[in-house]
Parts: sequence; C-alpha cells; structure tokens
Amino acid sequence: MEKKEKTRKQLLEEIDRLKSKIADQEKSGIKRKETDEIDRQKSEELDLTIALHDALNRSDSFMKIMQLLSRKIKKMFTCTGVTLYILSKNREYLVMQNLSLPQTTVNQVEKLIRMKIPTISIPLKKGSLYQKILQEGKPQLINDSKTIQKLMSEFTENQIFKKLVPKIYSILNIHAVINIPIKSNIKTFGLLDISRKEPFTKFDLKRIDTISKLEIFRDISERKQVEKDWNMQKKKLHDILEGTNAGTWNWNVQTCE
Repeated sequence: MEKKEKTRKQLLEEIDRLKSKIADQEKSGIKRKETDEIDRQKSEELDLTIALHDALNRSDSFMKIMQLLSRKIKKMFTCTGVTLYILSKNREYLVMQNLSLPQTTVNQVEKLIRMKIPTISIPLKKGSLYQKILQEGKPQLINDSKTIQKLMSEFTENQIFKKLVPKIYSILNIHAVINIPIKSNIKTFGLLDISRKEPFTKFDLKRIDTISKLEIFRDISERKQVEKDWNMQKKKLHDILEGTNAGTWNWNVQTCE
C-alpha cells in the first residue's frame, strides 16, 4: 500500500509540474504575441513617419500629404473611411476635403437623397459636437450609434436631409468613429475623421493620439502655412497685375529672348 501510495503522490506531483509548465508556456506565448504586436505597431508608425518625411522632401502639396496620411491610417486601423476636414477662413465651418467611400455606397446615398452628394461644410454652431471636439483639441472616441448619427446630422441644415440621417447611417454601416483635431503648433486648423464597422478601443484611441503628436505633424503644419502664404502672395500679384493691366514675361538667358 505504501509503495502504491507513494507512486500515486509522485504521479500527482508530476501532473502539477506539467500543469505549471503548460501555464508558464501559455504565459510566455501570450507575452510573445504581445511583443510581436507591439513590434508590428512600432514598425507601422515608423513606416508612416518615413513616408511623410519622404513626401515633405519631395515638396508634395499639403493635400497630397494628407491623402497619404489617410491611406496609411486606413490600413493601420482597418478603417472603412478616413476623411479630412479643414476649417474655413472665418473658422465657422469644417469643409470636407475628400469623400472616402466606396462608389457603391456613394451610389446608394445619392439614390436616397436624389442628388449628387454636395460639398459638405459643417457649421460650427455653439454647442455642436464638432465644435466641442475642436475646442478640446484631443482625439475623441465614439462607439455609440446615437452620437454618430448626431454628428452626421450636423453635416447639413436641411431638415429633409436631417430626417434621412438614420437611413444614411444604415447605408454607411459605421459603428465607430475617432475624430482627431489637426494642429499647427497650438492652433487647430482641421480634423481627421476615422471610421469603421468594428468598435474602436481605448488602446486604439491612445495609439492614434500618440501618432497625432509625432514631430512630423509640426512639419506638415508648416507646409500648410507656407502654401497659404504663397497663395496669398500670388493673389496679391494677380490683383496688382489686373489693376495695372500689366503682364508677366520670361527671359531666356541663352537666346536673350
């Protein structure tokens, strides 16, 4: 009996050791997966930074750079759409710069509203959700349908279109949104809207917030300001030439013409 009992104890101890070993391996596997995921995300963020630096070095326009940013973020977060809005000169509207929807979805929406989707300028009225997001100046995570539909209703002041918002929401099939204010130093000049079917997590929000604070965004903001100053100078020159009936000319040094 004693020999059998001893053997039984040994077996139980062996089972405990095996269970402990399996648990350690599982923990190790989870940690390895977590490490791999962190490495993947860091690689994506590095790739984004390099791509944006290359675009700046090529002297790409601000809009082209923002389109590149949209494509990269869409891939990183498996998004349905990434839409850029820029504040109007009087800072009273957010003007949509791109419509990142599949053509089939666009067709469905246009069939519903019985017209081409117009240029969207969101009025920033006192107490509006978009105004609040811009004032707070930090990424906002929205995973509930009521708030998303309320945001969509701010796209228009047309009461007929407002009534169609639930149907448009159903067509778009968007269940999660992250809105990211875009800043130049401390001044906000636009907003990036990221949307998808699956809910975003607080980790997604934290990651997007980290990306939005990358040093490269300051350089992009400076590019926008340079383009704005250049366009103002061109307009001034155009107005002067129009007012004086003068023209411009080019001199070819080699031919003296």
